[in-house]
Amino acid sequence: MGIPEYEAKRYEGHLQRGGILLSVHCDTSEEIKRAKEIMQRTGAEDISSTGESSVGSDEQARGTASGRRA
Repeated sequence: MGIPEYEAKRYEGHLQRGGILLSVHCDTSEEIKRAKEIMQRTGAEDISSTGESSVGSDEQARGTASGRRA
C-alpha cells in the first residue's frame, strides 16, 4: 500500500481488534481538508495525509487522507 512497515503493523493490530481503516483519495487540497473534517466529526483517530505523484506526463500531486476508528 505504500506505507512504512511499522505503520502497517500498527494498523494491522488495530484491525485485528475490530478497528476500521479508511483511505480517501483526493485530487485537491480542499478535498483533503474536507475529508479530514468529516473524519474528525465522526470520531476518527490517527487522521493523517500524505502526497503521491500521479503516473503520467502531468505529474500533479495527489493527496490521501486516512483515519482509523477505534
